[in-house]
Amino acid sequence: MKLRLPDMLDLNSTDVQIDQYSTSVRNFSMITLSDIRSEAQRLLQGVAEGPLLDEASTQLVAFAVRISVSTLDVSDAAVHARCAMTAGLTAAQLREAIFLVSGLGVHSLFEGLQLAELAVPTVSADNLPNPDSQRQALWEHWVGEDRYWQGFEREVPGFLSQLLAASPEGFDAFFRYCSVPWRSAQLPALSKELIAMATDATPTHRYLPGFRLHLCNALRLGAGAAMVRSVLDIASQAPLHSGVPGRSDLALASDGLGVNGCKQVKATQINSGQHDGDDAWTEKH
Repeated sequence: MKLRLPDMLDLNSTDVQIDQYSTSVRNFSMITLSDIRSEAQRLLQGVAEGPLLDEASTQLVAFAVRISVSTLDVSDAAVHARCAMTAGLTAAQLREAIFLVSGLGVHSLFEGLQLAELAVPTVSADNLPNPDSQRQALWEHWVGEDRYWQGFEREVPGFLSQLLAASPEGFDAFFRYCSVPWRSAQLPALSKELIAMATDATPTHRYLPGFRLHLCNALRLGAGAAMVRSVLDIASQAPLHSGVPGRSDLALASDGLGVNGCKQVKATQINSGQHDGDDAWTEKH
């Protein structure tokens, strides 16, 4: 696949592009949990119901959304970690889930890089060093004709080529870090897509492009509609970010973390109605 540098690197009309970008963002309404569920229902049309999540997967997804940066409920995450291991998961599998959700910060890269390049054009197609050697080799190594990245391009168009043009080092680092939980292969690919989907559908992180990408990947890997709705239920119950104490201040209680203390995660069927708390959260934020 021949790498074509992004058209937006030609920034002769930077001010106009920034104004257009800002206007489009202002004119777009807030993404709510109801919007996330509506998009899921659209994509699930014609998909067989299939089974619900098993207990181990339920506890794993609940753990993952709570340890993600947009929630960081450390105490509750500890409960679900213990329950996941009681249900049969290993410490290595939990670590892989942690590495997976730690990549959530790349969404700042997706959205911020575009704006930064518009506001402060530091790269142009005319002054790129060896655009057809180092960059082309990196593109072929990491992207090539991989169907996964073709789907990614549909949801975050232009990001990969823009990142490569702006920083080959950053491009290489992005792929190396994001690939860690896929190389270690402790969890099935479907489990990782469900976790990624869940972290993009929590009350404090409603990232529609990523949610849509991971939902479609999960369906291709065999997820049924009931499983997806179960994951959405779990994601919607992730608490708001309440802050994290320093380790010297942290004293997690051990009571209730054993077999008999495992929390029950609600996994009812999702309907098109408003999620409890949507309006209250929106009004406060």
